[in-house]
Amino acid sequence: GTTTMFSFGDKIRREEVNCSGGLHCTRGLFICGIGRPVQVGTLPPNAWGLFEMHGNMQEFTLDHWRDSYRSTPRVGDMPFKSPDSRHRHFHVVRGGSWFDSPGACRSASRTLRHENEIDLNLGFRLLREIYP
Repeated sequence: GTTTMFSFGDKIRREEVNCSGGLHCTRGLFICGIGRPVQVGTLPPNAWGLFEMHGNMQEFTLDHWRDSYRSTPRVGDMPFKSPDSRHRHFHVVRGGSWFDSPGACRSASRTLRHENEIDLNLGFRLLREIYP
């Protein structure tokens, strides 16, 4: 529901996003992060009540990597499985981490990671669907 880089606006504060700091912090170029991940619920939630959607940990997703979303029809509740054998072992990672710059912590930011990769700033989000 927002048109800004972050759910909090185009500029962020240390109290909102756990990142390494940089151009999009409200006080200019400075280290605005804590230097480590924080427990979920430490930072304020977004409008939907989800915590740490920007920064803290990169979020590993089920979607296979693709260079572009152009002309890629997909069902919204199904992960994208790449027909390209070069991309089958790479998944989309979103949201940036405590180790990344603010620009990498936007929800729209994405990068690729190998399916077997382990890192200090890489995690995943559990989802529980609630049916009426």
